[in-house]
Amino acid sequence: MYKKNLIHLLAIMMVTMLSLGFTSCSSDDDETYTSIPSGTYIEENGDPIELFTMVISGYQIKISITQNGNVWKSFEGKYKIDGNTIYITNSSGETESNYFKMSGNRVTIGEITYIKQ
Repeated sequence: MYKKNLIHLLAIMMVTMLSLGFTSCSSDDDETYTSIPSGTYIEENGDPIELFTMVISGYQIKISITQNGNVWKSFEGKYKIDGNTIYITNSSGETESNYFKMSGNRVTIGEITYIKQ
């Protein structure tokens, strides 16, 4: 009886140790960001005919679209990041949300990836 209980106890300990090993943290886990480093970012694979540029200063964001070197459209506002969503509020108080990801000097908002200059 003692031997049978010892084997069960060892089996439980081994299963516990294995499950702990599979749930441990690793250094490549996604980081959580609350802000984007200030600076100028340009569309990573931008076309010189139509290019997206983003300027960050604190929690202020300005996104410009240039066509043939001339600013065609511009958007300014404040931003807030919550997980993988960025919320941008313009001066009229309208808020737009989009997918957000940051990795190194690259920032993805929606379908556009920007690279810091």
